[in-house]
Amino acid sequence: MVGGTDDSRQANDLDYDNLTMAFVGDFVMGDQLITFGIEREEQSTFNMFVQHSLGGEWDFYSFDNFLNGIVDRVYYGNNPSLNPADAGATWEYDITTLFAQSEWRVSDKLDVTYGLRYEKYGVDGAPYENPAFTGAYGRPNTHTHDGETVLMPRISFSLDLNDSTEIYGGIGKFSGGNPNVWYSNIWSNDGVSNIQLSLRNVDMFATPMCDGRTGLPSTQGPGYGVPCSLVNDVVNGSTAGGTNSIDPSFEIPSVTKSAIGVIKTFDIGSPGYFYISDVVLTADYIKATADNSAQIRSIGSTYTGTYDFAGLPIYNDNGRQDFELGNSLLDGKSDSYSISLSKQFENVYLTLGYASIDTTEVSPMTSAVAYSNFTNIASNDPNNPPLANSNYNIPKRFTGTLRWTPDVFSGLRTKVSLYWTHQKGRPYSYSMDRFTHGLNPSFNDFYLLYIPESATDSNVEFGSSFPVDDFFAWADARGLERGSFVPRNSQDSSWFSKLDLKVSQELPSFRDGDYLELYAVVRNLTNLLDDKKGVFKEASFPRRQNVVRAVYNDDGKYEYQRFYGSDDSTLVNRPSQYLIKVGFEYKF
Repeated sequence: MVGGTDDSRQANDLDYDNLTMAFVGDFVMGDQLITFGIEREEQSTFNMFVQHSLGGEWDFYSFDNFLNGIVDRVYYGNNPSLNPADAGATWEYDITTLFAQSEWRVSDKLDVTYGLRYEKYGVDGAPYENPAFTGAYGRPNTHTHDGETVLMPRISFSLDLNDSTEIYGGIGKFSGGNPNVWYSNIWSNDGVSNIQLSLRNVDMFATPMCDGRTGLPSTQGPGYGVPCSLVNDVVNGSTAGGTNSIDPSFEIPSVTKSAIGVIKTFDIGSPGYFYISDVVLTADYIKATADNSAQIRSIGSTYTGTYDFAGLPIYNDNGRQDFELGNSLLDGKSDSYSISLSKQFENVYLTLGYASIDTTEVSPMTSAVAYSNFTNIASNDPNNPPLANSNYNIPKRFTGTLRWTPDVFSGLRTKVSLYWTHQKGRPYSYSMDRFTHGLNPSFNDFYLLYIPESATDSNVEFGSSFPVDDFFAWADARGLERGSFVPRNSQDSSWFSKLDLKVSQELPSFRDGDYLELYAVVRNLTNLLDDKKGVFKEASFPRRQNVVRAVYNDDGKYEYQRFYGSDDSTLVNRPSQYLIKVGFEYKF
């Protein structure tokens, strides 16, 4: 149970100025069109994101503790001035890009495009140095990605084999798209201007409370006031709070993509019998390989050099929540295949498609917050997770389109479109609650679930009230292998199907050359027709479900204390609802 104002909405403000300049030129050299240029983007950002600064966050790990007023953990954070705006961070960065590209008409059947793109990052200034961080790790928290570069060569081609067949493809390196907040966290979470602290096992009825914005004693109680000791520690500049940093060896993430595809027009059947002409087949394969993938590590968590019976490393933790943006030791990849058929009849257009993708990753990097990026993963080695099925992988998807353009009103277009989707759900993992293996107790629910060989597995102890038979019945019903961990993201959310409808009608416009259209859209028509259909279910964020509460006890065994079971795929409201939208579009 969690009490108090939402932890991430207690002090928020984001303002930025962006300036983009570009010089682009091109010239013709023989059969080639050469394009070249330079771009520069400059951005200044003020980011105030101060969690727990208004009324804190109050966590109760059991209902009994809630009734008795025993708070398992209470969080509070602010600037020593108690003004959250002073914890806001202003940082400036720029990207300078040089590029050159050639579009080469090799022949009347072959086109080749090749080029090079170079990007250099600049960062103005550095975050405040936290002496406690420097003392703990022997280096400051002031490193930025200033001066980092990435070079991206690319080449592609398009070949007309004949009048009915085109083959195309290419290979290239790409970068960008990483949220700037991953970089700006080192300013807004330096442990000096923004100090985040917590207390454990607090008797909220007996603990003096203070106003988190003034520091004055408060009688308003938990959720409005926070423990005075936390407020005083923040005012006095405590260095016990966590710090975000960037690994000095960090490199800009990138991905290399290679692709090959074909478009083929063909006929089905024979004239005079069953015959369909000009069917278009499109097939694509894309392979992507990541390089220098981003990952967050807890640098206060280090290996002890000892391992449990399954080979999992035991950690030593210094108690600080210091998170560092770095590169993963391994890099993910993806293989995607797609195929579609389309046909334009006189006033009907049909498509049918299928796509399959297999993607692996080290970290899903689900969040803007470093703590969440570290903890929102299922892994038996949180600082160096192995490659696993991606959180975002949708392994199979079928699609279809039916578009009908009847001649209802002469000279005015009428269009009725149906869009069909049928897809397999995203994957998720089974995990163990409260299992830390020496990590900070805050990092306690991402270890993968271990299925004992039997009730007498020598490496596992079951608590006196643990329902052993129910647990094994649950595991066997899902076909989970005994004597092993359930692999990360090896479970799949439910399949989902829906139909969307759009009807549009062109109307006479007020002037020649203008265009007026009235339209109606029904998203999830399936659910409108039958409220038991078009229902979207999947494992909830962060695609990880605690099945048991477990600890690693002093005897070196996994001690199972409580069995939760699993919700597996649960209802997600918004995509399960139908929506009707009526509007118009006027172009002039």
